[in-house]
Amino acid sequence: MSAPVVHCITNTVTSARVADALASLGIAPILASDIAEAADVARRASALVLNCGTPTAARFDAMRAAADAASAAGVPIVLDPVGCGATRWRTDRIRGIAAARRIAVVRGNVAEVASLASLPSGPVLHGVTAARADPETVERVAVDASQALGTIVLATGHGHDVIAGDDVALRVQVGVDVLGQVVGAGDVLSALVGAFLARGRGPRDAATDAHAAFASSARSARACGPGSFWPAFIDALASHG
Repeated sequence: MSAPVVHCITNTVTSARVADALASLGIAPILASDIAEAADVARRASALVLNCGTPTAARFDAMRAAADAASAAGVPIVLDPVGCGATRWRTDRIRGIAAARRIAVVRGNVAEVASLASLPSGPVLHGVTAARADPETVERVAVDASQALGTIVLATGHGHDVIAGDDVALRVQVGVDVLGQVVGAGDVLSALVGAFLARGRGPRDAATDAHAAFASSARSARACGPGSFWPAFIDALASHG
């Protein structure tokens, strides 16, 4: 059987890491980000992951084209609203993607999720990192955002994460300190949600399974320093393939 294809228009900083994570699970990643082919690739994929890190006007155009094609073809979409709330330009464009298309799962940090859903209060965003929030705040944001956006939400905090939707709010944890010293953990987690959607899991189950695989792999690699964490993480992740 052919490997499921996950189309990622993702953060250029971590694109290789995302591709390796997907491949370790037996997924065929494709990172087509030019508008000339984004729609064609998206409609043939098993899932589409839109990561709004390192944005440009051209990349947002490609994301919209891919999302429209995926929606028309019934391909599930994961939206990672990186930096939503950081600038008006980025925020408006990310909200436009969420409002105009059916998104299966939103995966972002608690501040990004609050901004995407236009919630009246949420943690402060420092660059693309959320200020610390207690578990109750993360759960409140996740539940309110899920209702406002009409989708499953996986909101991540500093060790306190929540999966909300379908009238359920599930608190989950990773608890690995070295994640604060590396870049791209959220990008990889969002891609893993796409991987489990591509395997045929429903949105809430895909978010739950992706988080479990991510957390298990991170804990296996927790003794590593920041320079050796990702190779050990990928080795551990492969056991979930």
